[in-house]
Amino acid sequence: MIPDYLTFIRRQDRSLLPYLYFLTTLLIAFYVKNRGYLLTVEDAFPVSAIFSLTMFSFVYELKGYWAYKYAIRNINFSWLQGKSYSRFEIILWQPLVATTCCLLSCYLVVTGFLLFFSTIVAMFCIAIFVPMIIYIMCWMARNCYVKQLQQATIYTLKYRNLHHYTCLNVTVTVLTSFAVISPLIADDDFSLADGFFSPRLMVAMLILCSLILLVNLSFAHPSRRYTFLGRLLQKEFDVNLVNTMILPGINSKPLWLRLVIFFTLQVFWIVTVSLLLKLLGWEIYFYAYFILCMIPAIGYFYLHVYWKWHEDYMTACDMYLRCGENNKN
Repeated sequence: MIPDYLTFIRRQDRSLLPYLYFLTTLLIAFYVKNRGYLLTVEDAFPVSAIFSLTMFSFVYELKGYWAYKYAIRNINFSWLQGKSYSRFEIILWQPLVATTCCLLSCYLVVTGFLLFFSTIVAMFCIAIFVPMIIYIMCWMARNCYVKQLQQATIYTLKYRNLHHYTCLNVTVTVLTSFAVISPLIADDDFSLADGFFSPRLMVAMLILCSLILLVNLSFAHPSRRYTFLGRLLQKEFDVNLVNTMILPGINSKPLWLRLVIFFTLQVFWIVTVSLLLKLLGWEIYFYAYFILCMIPAIGYFYLHVYWKWHEDYMTACDMYLRCGENNKN
């Protein structure tokens, strides 16, 4: 029996909400640890940025996923019949606008908690209540997107190739990582007082870059084939565009070997960058040094998700073409 829309989203939210709490709690726990287990009002913006970037990751994929669901009709959408959407809703639930609203809302709430409660109570309240803001905004955005699917829409090409889509997602991930590690500027292990070629600093940066990559890789596994199919149905991708696999020789290697190659390259890269900065006598900020050291990790993460999503995209293209053949028949 085909479930109705409300029944389906209730079932879906039973798994979405725990995952959302797990993800946000993990990110905030990393931030709090890097901050030395002490939060002040100054931390309201980076904490809010972490939450809002997380919401962007969810909202950005909603429309494509529900376009796929609406196309295959394995859900009864009769509950939404006759429900219209306003122009204000369309603007409000654009991913960037919604993310900005989430950032402002989270900033006000987090600031209030940090102003009126002790650190422990404030952290507990943030972990409990702020993810609910993300969930409510995702819930409202989902309803708006599904209502839009029931009416004729003019679709426009959004991505010229898979690289554009991958770049956006990798950028969001890097920004989230940057927000999480931002308190480390005050950590003794990352002090620039002894110069860039300090063994302590280079080892700490190597461990940090490796840990960030491993955490990001662990969250890059969910398949995107159905989201890609939804985006193909909305004409955001051109199915006729050729998206070639980049560096297939490295992709064919086992994961453990790829990680060993990356780690070796990361070691040489950090040593080289640190030595050059010392020899040139350049003084740069910690965040600039961190970004320079992260280039191999960002590059490998980009390749990893591109390889995975390339397979998902090709599967989605095959499904899309089969849907077209079935419609002709």
